[in-house]
Amino acid sequence: ARLSRMDKPIGTWLLLWPCYWSSAMASNTTATSTATSMGMLSGMPDPYLMGLFTVGAFVMRGAGCTINDFWDRDIDGHVSRTAQRPLAKGELTPTQAIGWLGLQLSVGLGVLLSLPHTYYSFCW
Repeated sequence: ARLSRMDKPIGTWLLLWPCYWSSAMASNTTATSTATSMGMLSGMPDPYLMGLFTVGAFVMRGAGCTINDFWDRDIDGHVSRTAQRPLAKGELTPTQAIGWLGLQLSVGLGVLLSLPHTYYSFCW
């Protein structure tokens, strides 16, 4: 959790609010299939899509923090602000960090492939 900086959520919010805002703006003019099939008002954002955005924001922000710590692991120990990070402190090995990064990126890929109309985006 510390490697992904889950204790400092501002980065996640910076990714998540534009997704929420754009979903809310788009939902005012179109009814999403999931929302209407659940009997929700057509002006409400699709809860499935909002869930995907939430998971995606958490894991991709965490993946960014993880790869940053991995790349800077030799430098972070010499900087007072970053010296307490798990890789710089030696609490985790680089192999463990790469494994965690792979898991986060796999979840992110799952979110991407779960988005509506993904098939049309990748299969021309």
